[in-house]
Amino acid sequence: MSNQTTVRPFRVEVPEGDLVELRRRIDATRWPERETVGDDSQGVPLATMQDLARYWATEYDWRTCEARLNALPQFMTEIDGLDIHFVHVRSKHEDALPLVVCHGWPGSPVEQLKLIGPLTDPTAHGASASDAFHLVIPSMPGHGFSGKPTDPGWGPVHIGKAYVELMRRLGYTRFVAQGGDWGLVPGFPLDGGRLLRSAIWKATGSLGRATRIASLSGQGVGWLLVAAGVAFLLAGDLAGGIWFAFIGWFLVQAARSSYQDLQLQQLLGGVEAEEVMAADLVRIPPQLSLQQAVDDYFMVYDHSGFPVEEGGRTIGLLTLRGVRRVPREQWPTRRVRDHMVPLGDQVVVAPDARMDGVVGKLQDGEANRVLVVEDGEVVGIITPTDLTRWLRRWQTLEGSAP
Repeated sequence: MSNQTTVRPFRVEVPEGDLVELRRRIDATRWPERETVGDDSQGVPLATMQDLARYWATEYDWRTCEARLNALPQFMTEIDGLDIHFVHVRSKHEDALPLVVCHGWPGSPVEQLKLIGPLTDPTAHGASASDAFHLVIPSMPGHGFSGKPTDPGWGPVHIGKAYVELMRRLGYTRFVAQGGDWGLVPGFPLDGGRLLRSAIWKATGSLGRATRIASLSGQGVGWLLVAAGVAFLLAGDLAGGIWFAFIGWFLVQAARSSYQDLQLQQLLGGVEAEEVMAADLVRIPPQLSLQQAVDDYFMVYDHSGFPVEEGGRTIGLLTLRGVRRVPREQWPTRRVRDHMVPLGDQVVVAPDARMDGVVGKLQDGEANRVLVVEDGEVVGIITPTDLTRWLRRWQTLEGSAP
């Protein structure tokens, strides 16, 4: 790293003459002829581009943006011979976690300004002090107000190392990073992989086959990144090696998981909730104390949730998770009615509901379970354990796993 470690204050001051010249150039645009169709099949319509140019020439106010930037603490520092511009906003919460926020390309820190308030002052936005961050938002080399590289080599690894050095200069030895723009890698489930799957799906007519090929592509790209990471490590580049290996391993696991999720959804598409649910329900009255519920139900039956029944109808669900939220010394005086989860759409399905839709509700419902209701009465419960039990039975009968 460069020895020029000084961190210098910075202000944006674009000369008025530069803005006048920019508007003149926009006004002097030589426009092509209009497209021959009434849609965007031949590209962005001429009228749209002309409206955009008119906005930039006559309506956009750069000075407002400049004032927003200059209202923030901005700095410049030289790293590896290149000036790096950045915004640095510390939270009022001293235990805040340092975070470097990286824009994509093309892009600039202006995209990230909306994050500053909620992340540095979470208590003013309905969150807790433990959610606070000290923010560092740099301009990528060659973008914004950072210097322009004159030599090749400023790729993701080099930029990452520069940001590590930047955080070190600011006194942060432990921090986290936010970034993106890897979405078009042709590996499912990234955006590029989804585009690949769509193309294969259109060509073959098979969603399953398309997803399998896109998933294998994602795994292949992932293993290539892991191999690149190993090569960097062998070459003595610890940071670059770990970074590539981690991204690659993440992509491999995500690709596998996404294909397995599709297989599961296709398998469960023809299965109804009543085929999977547990129907041997033990019901609990609402007037019991939580202590009685624990002693007479949770400690006796192998269930972590019980339907609450009053007057012959189910009015809610008491879960072990709900009981644990109440201090133990209050169990003798607190009632089941006050701590049950009322019936609601988010935890209720019909007996003929398709299980591929129920799986999502399992993640949304209280304590990862849903109630199966028919004519206003609970007739069963589905938990991940019930789903696993059904899949094992299916595997035994079919001789293969989904």
